[in-house]
Amino acid sequence: MASDSARGLAAFGAFGVFSAAYVYAMARAERARDDRERVLVLVSGDGFTSASLDAPSAPATFVGCALVRGVKMYIDPKLKGCREYVDPKDGSQRVNPALVCSGDDLDANVYECYAVEPSAVLRALRGEPRMLGLTTDTVLVDLDASETSAKLSRLLKRRAQDEHLANGGTLATVDYDRAALLTFVAHRIPRGAVPAEPAYAKDDGTRVFEWTACVGAFAEGVDAVGEDGDGAAREKHARALERATRSAQRNGKWLNESDPYGAGPGTLRCRGVTTRDAEALAAPETEARPDIDAPFPARPRTRGWVHADPLGLFFPSLVSAHHPSLTIPTYLDAFRLRH
Repeated sequence: MASDSARGLAAFGAFGVFSAAYVYAMARAERARDDRERVLVLVSGDGFTSASLDAPSAPATFVGCALVRGVKMYIDPKLKGCREYVDPKDGSQRVNPALVCSGDDLDANVYECYAVEPSAVLRALRGEPRMLGLTTDTVLVDLDASETSAKLSRLLKRRAQDEHLANGGTLATVDYDRAALLTFVAHRIPRGAVPAEPAYAKDDGTRVFEWTACVGAFAEGVDAVGEDGDGAAREKHARALERATRSAQRNGKWLNESDPYGAGPGTLRCRGVTTRDAEALAAPETEARPDIDAPFPARPRTRGWVHADPLGLFFPSLVSAHHPSLTIPTYLDAFRLRH
């Protein structure tokens, strides 16, 4: 009996030690989770949702809105020939805002701010629309604007004060008015993009852009409706947006066929390589790698009637071309050849 009691007490003690260790480990994990680094990133709010910024076991957290000065909104309908163009017979065309640095403090956009696992930012950027990039301090948040969430503003002002003083500054030189956050902007106005109408103007003349209002104005004045809105209203907005988008595509200008900006449908947007690929690239050229060194298939040649338009005239001719558009210099002018 005594031995049985001793074994029971030992088991109970072992269970107690295990439970205490488990609780301690969970508490440490919780503290580590709370202290895990997040970056604050500003996104346009057009469907660039938290799902785009989630990381495994670290979902993005919406922390407020921010008015960012120095950016102007354009609406990108994706002209035919763009990587993201959708033929009308295949479905509806998605449009995106292109927030371009204007250099004008009176151009401002209302961004959404998320706290994000750092690695998720790069993953989101790799899959997003053309011309998009991140900037650290090209544009700044107006911390005193009514559009900037009050709690977010207070946190950033407190952080500005703490870091400035820690770096040897004084209270007199703390910038309590502005802050620099990672911000998604367009590096360039995409081909065919339409200038958005400001949602409203502030008393100081600031032209404020906000996606929901701006896309509603673009869509024949039919307001956008959230996922929780009335189904009929969402459908009405979707139809109006599709009509406006197709009209913008028809009227858009593909200004320069040799424009070096933006990936086309057949252009690689390299999202990374494996460690094995990296090692192969770093290896001496003499070390063969079949999947890299294999010869490429012959490029198909296009044969057919091509229109040549020198000086506004029209001459049909039968030619072969590697590309739908060629320029042949002549003593008259340059023929622009196209299918």
